[in-house]
Amino acid sequence: MEDKEIILKDVCGQGVEFELSEYYDDTIGGFRYQLDIFGKGEMSNYDVPTKRPWDYLNCEICKVNLSEGIQRLGNKVFSCLFFLPNIKFPSTLKSIGRMAFLGTGIKKLIIPDNILDIESQAFFNCTDLNEVIIGNGITQIAFYAFAKCKALQIVSVGQNVSCIDKGAFKECLNIQSFICASKIPPSVKEDALPKQEKRFTLYVPTVSIADYEKSEVWCQYEIKGLD
Repeated sequence: MEDKEIILKDVCGQGVEFELSEYYDDTIGGFRYQLDIFGKGEMSNYDVPTKRPWDYLNCEICKVNLSEGIQRLGNKVFSCLFFLPNIKFPSTLKSIGRMAFLGTGIKKLIIPDNILDIESQAFFNCTDLNEVIIGNGITQIAFYAFAKCKALQIVSVGQNVSCIDKGAFKECLNIQSFICASKIPPSVKEDALPKQEKRFTLYVPTVSIADYEKSEVWCQYEIKGLD
Protein backbone atom coordinates (compact mmCIF):
# COMPACT_ATOMS: atom_id res chain seq x y z
CA MET A 1 0.00 0.00 0.00
CA GLU A 2 1.37 3.42 -0.96
CA ASP A 3 1.07 6.59 1.10
CA LYS A 4 -2.42 7.97 1.35
CA GLU A 5 -3.46 11.28 -0.17
CA ILE A 6 -6.01 13.46 1.61
CA ILE A 7 -8.77 14.42 -0.82
CA LEU A 8 -11.29 16.00 1.56
CA LYS A 9 -11.14 17.49 5.05
CA ASP A 10 -13.85 19.23 7.08
CA VAL A 11 -15.77 19.25 10.36
CA CYS A 12 -18.24 16.48 11.24
CA GLY A 13 -19.36 17.49 14.71
CA GLN A 14 -18.75 19.82 17.61
CA GLY A 15 -14.98 19.73 18.02
CA VAL A 16 -14.70 16.79 15.60
CA GLU A 17 -13.11 16.73 12.14
CA PHE A 18 -12.54 14.15 9.43
CA GLU A 19 -10.07 13.44 6.67
CA LEU A 20 -11.01 11.35 3.64
CA SER A 21 -7.95 9.82 1.99
CA GLU A 22 -7.24 7.83 -1.15
CA TYR A 23 -4.60 5.11 -1.34
CA TYR A 24 -3.56 2.53 -3.88
CA ASP A 25 -4.06 -1.09 -2.86
CA ASP A 26 -1.80 -3.56 -4.67
CA THR A 27 -4.04 -6.49 -3.70
CA ILE A 28 -6.85 -5.20 -5.91
CA GLY A 29 -4.81 -3.12 -8.33
CA GLY A 30 -6.86 -0.02 -7.64
CA PHE A 31 -7.71 2.78 -5.25
CA ARG A 32 -9.40 2.49 -1.89
CA TYR A 33 -10.57 5.13 0.57
CA GLN A 34 -10.01 5.71 4.26
CA LEU A 35 -11.89 7.90 6.72
CA ASP A 36 -10.07 9.28 9.78
CA ILE A 37 -12.13 10.89 12.55
CA PHE A 38 -10.36 12.97 15.19
CA GLY A 39 -10.96 15.64 17.82
CA LYS A 40 -12.78 15.80 21.14
CA GLY A 41 -16.57 15.69 21.21
CA GLU A 42 -19.61 14.20 19.52
CA MET A 43 -20.03 13.49 15.82
CA SER A 44 -22.98 15.02 14.01
CA ASN A 45 -26.21 13.18 13.24
CA TYR A 46 -26.90 12.51 9.58
CA ASP A 47 -30.61 11.76 9.54
CA VAL A 48 -32.47 12.40 6.27
CA PRO A 49 -32.23 14.87 4.57
CA THR A 50 -28.78 15.71 5.99
CA LYS A 51 -26.00 14.31 3.81
CA ARG A 52 -22.59 13.23 4.99
CA PRO A 53 -19.62 14.98 3.38
CA TRP A 54 -18.24 11.60 2.24
CA ASP A 55 -21.50 10.30 0.75
CA TYR A 56 -20.23 10.43 -2.81
CA LEU A 57 -17.60 7.78 -1.95
CA ASN A 58 -19.60 5.98 0.70
CA CYS A 59 -19.60 2.60 -1.04
CA GLU A 60 -15.83 2.69 -1.59
CA ILE A 61 -14.62 3.47 1.95
CA CYS A 62 -12.81 0.43 3.37
CA LYS A 63 -11.24 1.84 6.55
CA VAL A 64 -12.52 4.03 9.38
CA ASN A 65 -10.17 5.14 12.15
CA LEU A 66 -11.63 6.71 15.30
CA SER A 67 -9.18 8.64 17.45
CA GLU A 68 -9.20 9.01 21.22
CA GLY A 69 -11.44 11.93 22.19
CA ILE A 70 -14.50 10.92 20.17
CA GLN A 71 -17.45 10.62 22.60
CA ARG A 72 -20.46 9.79 20.44
CA LEU A 73 -21.01 8.47 16.92
CA GLY A 74 -23.93 10.26 15.31
CA ASN A 75 -27.03 8.75 13.75
CA LYS A 76 -26.35 7.02 10.39
CA VAL A 77 -22.77 8.29 10.44
CA PHE A 78 -21.24 5.17 8.84
CA SER A 79 -24.35 3.44 7.49
CA CYS A 80 -24.01 1.47 4.26
CA LEU A 81 -20.22 1.32 4.22
CA PHE A 82 -20.55 -2.07 2.57
CA PHE A 83 -16.79 -2.72 2.38
CA LEU A 84 -15.93 -1.78 5.97
CA PRO A 85 -14.79 -5.11 7.49
CA ASN A 86 -13.93 -3.98 11.02
CA ILE A 87 -14.02 -1.10 13.47
CA LYS A 88 -12.13 -0.35 16.68
CA PHE A 89 -13.69 1.96 19.23
CA PRO A 90 -11.67 4.47 21.30
CA SER A 91 -11.71 4.38 25.11
CA THR A 92 -13.43 7.80 25.17
CA LEU A 93 -16.51 6.64 23.25
CA LYS A 94 -19.73 6.51 25.28
CA SER A 95 -22.55 6.19 22.76
CA ILE A 96 -23.28 4.76 19.29
CA GLY A 97 -26.11 6.56 17.53
CA ARG A 98 -29.18 5.25 15.76
CA MET A 99 -28.39 3.31 12.56
CA ALA A 100 -24.73 4.34 12.89
CA PHE A 101 -23.44 1.14 11.24
CA LEU A 102 -26.56 -0.06 9.46
CA GLY A 103 -25.71 -2.27 6.49
CA THR A 104 -21.93 -2.19 6.91
CA GLY A 105 -19.57 -5.08 6.14
CA ILE A 106 -18.28 -5.56 9.70
CA LYS A 107 -17.45 -9.20 10.43
CA LYS A 108 -16.63 -9.18 14.16
CA LEU A 109 -17.73 -6.56 16.65
CA ILE A 110 -16.32 -5.84 20.11
CA ILE A 111 -18.18 -3.28 22.21
CA PRO A 112 -15.80 -2.30 25.04
CA ASP A 113 -16.90 -1.56 28.61
CA ASN A 114 -16.61 2.22 28.15
CA ILE A 115 -19.58 2.28 25.74
CA LEU A 116 -22.78 2.85 27.70
CA ASP A 117 -25.41 3.15 24.99
CA ILE A 118 -26.11 1.45 21.66
CA GLU A 119 -29.12 3.13 20.07
CA SER A 120 -31.83 1.54 17.95
CA GLN A 121 -30.88 -0.22 14.70
CA ALA A 122 -27.22 0.66 15.26
CA PHE A 123 -26.03 -2.54 13.52
CA PHE A 124 -29.21 -3.46 11.65
CA ASN A 125 -28.73 -5.63 8.55
CA CYS A 126 -24.96 -6.11 8.89
CA THR A 127 -25.16 -9.30 6.87
CA ASP A 128 -21.46 -10.26 7.23
CA LEU A 129 -21.41 -9.92 11.01
CA ASN A 130 -20.41 -13.26 12.54
CA GLU A 131 -19.66 -12.49 16.19
CA VAL A 132 -20.72 -9.80 18.67
CA ILE A 133 -19.15 -9.21 22.08
CA ILE A 134 -21.02 -6.63 24.16
CA GLY A 135 -19.20 -5.21 27.18
CA ASN A 136 -20.27 -4.54 30.73
CA GLY A 137 -21.17 -0.90 30.14
CA ILE A 138 -24.36 -1.79 28.26
CA THR A 139 -27.54 -2.26 30.31
CA GLN A 140 -30.04 -2.52 27.44
CA ILE A 141 -29.74 -3.91 23.93
CA ALA A 142 -31.84 -1.49 21.95
CA PHE A 143 -34.78 -1.84 19.58
CA TYR A 144 -33.68 -3.79 16.46
CA ALA A 145 -30.01 -3.11 17.29
CA PHE A 146 -28.76 -6.29 15.55
CA ALA A 147 -31.82 -7.38 13.59
CA LYS A 148 -31.25 -9.09 10.23
CA CYS A 149 -27.59 -9.86 10.94
CA LYS A 150 -28.11 -13.18 9.22
CA ALA A 151 -24.52 -14.48 9.46
CA LEU A 152 -24.38 -13.95 13.23
CA GLN A 153 -23.35 -17.13 15.06
CA ILE A 154 -21.93 -16.03 18.42
CA VAL A 155 -23.38 -13.42 20.77
CA SER A 156 -21.85 -12.51 24.11
CA VAL A 157 -23.53 -9.93 26.35
CA GLY A 158 -22.05 -8.41 29.49
CA GLN A 159 -23.03 -8.88 33.09
CA ASN A 160 -25.02 -5.65 33.35
CA VAL A 161 -27.51 -6.23 30.52
CA SER A 162 -30.97 -6.23 32.10
CA CYS A 163 -33.16 -5.87 29.01
CA ILE A 164 -33.10 -7.09 25.40
CA ASP A 165 -35.51 -4.80 23.61
CA LYS A 166 -38.02 -5.51 20.86
CA GLY A 167 -36.52 -7.05 17.73
CA ALA A 168 -32.93 -6.74 18.97
CA PHE A 169 -31.84 -10.01 17.30
CA LYS A 170 -34.83 -10.58 15.05
CA GLU A 171 -34.08 -12.71 11.96
CA CYS A 172 -30.59 -13.59 13.20
CA LEU A 173 -31.37 -17.18 12.29
CA ASN A 174 -27.87 -18.65 12.52
CA ILE A 175 -26.99 -17.93 16.14
CA GLN A 176 -25.42 -21.03 17.67
CA SER A 177 -24.11 -19.73 21.01
CA PHE A 178 -25.59 -16.99 23.15
CA ILE A 179 -23.47 -16.10 26.18
CA CYS A 180 -25.16 -14.06 28.88
CA ALA A 181 -22.94 -13.06 31.80
CA SER A 182 -25.74 -11.51 33.88
CA LYS A 183 -26.62 -13.42 37.03
CA ILE A 184 -30.17 -12.07 36.77
CA PRO A 185 -31.96 -13.19 33.59
CA PRO A 186 -32.52 -10.14 31.35
CA SER A 187 -36.07 -9.31 30.38
CA VAL A 188 -36.81 -10.12 26.74
CA LYS A 189 -39.22 -8.03 24.68
CA GLU A 190 -41.34 -9.05 21.69
CA ASP A 191 -39.35 -10.67 18.85
CA ALA A 192 -36.08 -9.83 20.60
CA LEU A 193 -34.68 -13.28 19.85
CA PRO A 194 -34.82 -15.14 16.53
CA LYS A 195 -37.38 -17.83 15.84
CA GLN A 196 -35.02 -20.62 14.81
CA GLU A 197 -35.81 -24.22 13.92
CA LYS A 198 -32.74 -25.24 15.89
CA ARG A 199 -32.44 -23.07 18.98
CA PHE A 200 -29.07 -21.81 20.12
CA THR A 201 -27.25 -22.96 23.25
CA LEU A 202 -27.45 -20.46 26.10
CA TYR A 203 -24.44 -20.08 28.39
CA VAL A 204 -25.03 -18.37 31.75
CA PRO A 205 -23.32 -18.18 35.17
CA THR A 206 -23.62 -21.64 36.72
CA VAL A 207 -25.13 -20.21 39.92
CA SER A 208 -27.95 -18.69 37.83
CA ILE A 209 -28.98 -21.70 35.74
CA ALA A 210 -32.05 -22.36 37.89
CA ASP A 211 -33.22 -18.73 37.50
CA TYR A 212 -32.89 -18.88 33.72
CA GLU A 213 -34.78 -22.18 33.65
CA LYS A 214 -37.70 -20.47 35.40
CA SER A 215 -37.90 -17.74 32.76
CA GLU A 216 -40.68 -18.19 30.19
CA VAL A 217 -38.33 -17.12 27.42
CA TRP A 218 -34.92 -18.46 28.43
CA CYS A 219 -36.24 -21.88 29.46
CA GLN A 220 -36.85 -22.68 25.78
CA TYR A 221 -33.12 -22.99 25.17
CA GLU A 222 -30.51 -25.53 26.13
CA ILE A 223 -28.80 -23.91 29.12
CA LYS A 224 -25.21 -24.58 30.15
CA GLY A 225 -22.98 -23.09 32.84
CA LEU A 226 -20.19 -20.67 32.06
CA ASP A 227 -18.03 -21.68 35.01
